[in-house]
Amino acid sequence: GNATAVFDHSTINEIRNGQITAQSRTAPTQTTGYVIDHSTITHNTVPPAPGKQPATGFGLGRPWRPFSRVIVMNTELPADLNPAGWSAWGRTDETPQAFYAEYKNTGPGFRPTDRIAWSHQLTAAQASAYSARTFLAGTDHWNPIAAAARLP
Repeated sequence: GNATAVFDHSTINEIRNGQITAQSRTAPTQTTGYVIDHSTITHNTVPPAPGKQPATGFGLGRPWRPFSRVIVMNTELPADLNPAGWSAWGRTDETPQAFYAEYKNTGPGFRPTDRIAWSHQLTAAQASAYSARTFLAGTDHWNPIAAAARLP
């Protein structure tokens, strides 16, 4: 959906041949988006239905709305991640206005030279805007790191 979310130190297991994310930011001025940081993405497919081909590969995301925004950083990616990384979701007539980016990912699925042309490889300065503390701060200056430290 159209939320602001950070998935930090998580394990995300894709079980189908689909996309990990489908964020739905509707305007470039919205502060929403998904950040996956310091995580591990795995792919363990469910057995196919009788007579169907097994699922192969998957992607990091596809736009649900025009200005979808997803950043994956410092995350281990599996070998069967689609080399393009991201999907235009069937759009072939234009470059999506979505913002899909990566920073310092690792693993056999991290092949930045194979990514779709309109995705981004961030610099350290650019990636800092998507740290949990900065990305979730909002106008109230909430500190998600301090709040998480108080959890049982």
